[in-house]
Amino acid sequence: MRLAGGKDVKSAFSGLFEESTNTDDLDRFMELFALLRSKGMGDKDAEHYAMQMLSGKEPEAQQSIRFAGVYGEQSDGS
Repeated sequence: MRLAGGKDVKSAFSGLFEESTNTDDLDRFMELFALLRSKGMGDKDAEHYAMQMLSGKEPEAQQSIRFAGVYGEQSDGS
């Protein structure tokens, strides 16, 4: 899933990542952030846990069937 947003949105979040990080990490962060927010987590907590998940300190949240139904993607079970 690719989230909506122009270069200005990505540049606003790029400060969270090291310079060597590629665009895929930023996209994954945005996906995790959106997923956590959709599950009712606040902005600060969603940002914190998304960063923890990307760094491997927390298990990654998985999209549920409900999330997939709302956002138009099917869960592949991984």
